[in-house]
Amino acid sequence: MTFPPPPSPPPPRPPWERAPGQPRRSSPLVPLLIVGAIAVVMLIAGASAAILVMMAHSGAFSPVPPVRDTPPVTQAPPPDAPPEPETASTPEPAHESKAIRRARETEAEAAGLAPPDRPVTAGRSRRDTPADEPVERAVRVGGAIRPPTKTRNVQPVYPQIAQSARVQGIVIIEATIDRGGKVSETRVLRSIPLLDQAALDAVRKWEYEPTLLNGVAVPVIMTVTVNFTLN
Repeated sequence: MTFPPPPSPPPPRPPWERAPGQPRRSSPLVPLLIVGAIAVVMLIAGASAAILVMMAHSGAFSPVPPVRDTPPVTQAPPPDAPPEPETASTPEPAHESKAIRRARETEAEAAGLAPPDRPVTAGRSRRDTPADEPVERAVRVGGAIRPPTKTRNVQPVYPQIAQSARVQGIVIIEATIDRGGKVSETRVLRSIPLLDQAALDAVRKWEYEPTLLNGVAVPVIMTVTVNFTLN
């Protein structure tokens, strides 16, 4: 009695092929790809928002006023000049000799009048005018001229826009102090655009002791600094 040969075992499955009834396992790379895509989208959104904020601060979205056509300027015609009055001239008698004319001119000059045959011209009267007083110029501080002592100090108001932009620094101003010790003129030597006006407003309120030169108060020019520091 013969028996059939035993069945041969099935061939081994490759590792990537799942067995029947076994649940499918997801690849570990899929979550990493999803997280990376989300991070890239967030970075792009953040960069776009930062660019929009910078453009809004710089005024890129401010409306531009429309340009209106201005009508041409027409020049008014010059007013008509009034006609010059005609001067009536008296003809000299033909029979009058040169000797008689000369005698009349001599009599008129002796009386202080203009000769009859000469036009009367208005003479310019001379008046003794006092000489112009010399304009006293301001002297610059340095050498024998010492800087005046400040008697009143006003702190500058830090502009809110400069604080928001984190702008700080030193503004250098040239100030002219009059004979009474008050600041009469100011000029910015070193500028910080967001801080210049606040520095000028503060310096114009400062007061100093009068500067004496040979016992006389004189205006002086000096350089002052205004420091803006963020806390």
